[in-house]
Amino acid sequence: MPSREFVDKVLTACGRAATDEVCEATRALYMEALSVTHSARHAECRRADEAAAAQGRCEDVARALADLEARHAQEKEQRAQEIARAEGERDRVAQRRAAALAEAQLRIRDLTGQLAEERQGRRCEQATILHAFAEMMSARTGHQLPDWIEKIQAEGPPELLSFVNGVVGDQAAVTAGLTLPFSSGAVEGQVNRIKMLKRQMFGRASLDLLRKRVLRAA
Repeated sequence: MPSREFVDKVLTACGRAATDEVCEATRALYMEALSVTHSARHAECRRADEAAAAQGRCEDVARALADLEARHAQEKEQRAQEIARAEGERDRVAQRRAAALAEAQLRIRDLTGQLAEERQGRRCEQATILHAFAEMMSARTGHQLPDWIEKIQAEGPPELLSFVNGVVGDQAAVTAGLTLPFSSGAVEGQVNRIKMLKRQMFGRASLDLLRKRVLRAA
């Protein structure tokens, strides 16, 4: 669009043929067109500014979304690493527990074997000691009783200590019983038989019947 100065020059050059009213109308039209043009340019500039601002906001939103996605991906990766570390630690703990359990089971097996061997050894020792006492009874070698008592008191099993203490309390009689051919077994048998008869007849019969049963058996 030509400028206002150009229009004035044209109207001045044509002033001889145009009247003042025509010039003024032309100027008014030109000014109106110029105002519309300026308004249009201003609106276009404003729309351009608004478009630029909107584009800037879109770019800001896009950057924010990109940053948010990056943080989300980083957090996701961190969580995955934490989960992997936790799973690794759990596997290591499970392996340590399994190793400790296997070691404990092995120790228990070893201790069980040792206890079984010790029990077997004690049983063999007890059997040997009892066999020695049985040989003294059968061979009537009562003179070996002091040595047998000393062996039990020194290294014998605790189960036989009370028996040995009883033997020591009446050692002379036990030595005589293991040496001499005499025995009170028959007397003890008769006493045991009479006691059995008393238990059978207690509260059931009189003294006469008891006397007859005892004398008949004798």
